[in-house]
Amino acid sequence: MRLAVLLVVVVQAASHGRRVLRLANGAPELRFDAVRPRDNAGTLAREIARLADVSSPFVHIQVVDAAGTFDCVERLARGELDLAPVQSDTPLPPDLRLAAVLYRDVHLLVGQADSPVHHIRDLAGRSVTTGTPRSAQATSLTR
Repeated sequence: MRLAVLLVVVVQAASHGRRVLRLANGAPELRFDAVRPRDNAGTLAREIARLADVSSPFVHIQVVDAAGTFDCVERLARGELDLAPVQSDTPLPPDLRLAAVLYRDVHLLVGQADSPVHHIRDLAGRSVTTGTPRSAQATSLTR
């Protein structure tokens, strides 16, 4: 279903005169499916490209390597990409718009089972990692 919706968006965009659309693969650590943990932004981009190739002789998706959400947004804004997966809470420049929601973005706080932390208030005075510096995850968790 998700791929079908996105494929419609891709085909529609290509019907406006673009034969080749540049789709970022995002970053390998951007996961899309907890049930199938190997699924990441690269898996999604390759599947969209495959579906476009078999569904329309008028559209070709070129999968382009990207370093993550912020890289994708910057390259979209510069016109180097046509589509890219980004985290849902990433601020977008006014010239970019949402094409499709791929999944709901949820951050989980996970700790050791024998930890004394059982509630958010138990974190007072403790250290918490928020992800790789300058990543979209770190930015959203530190807001």
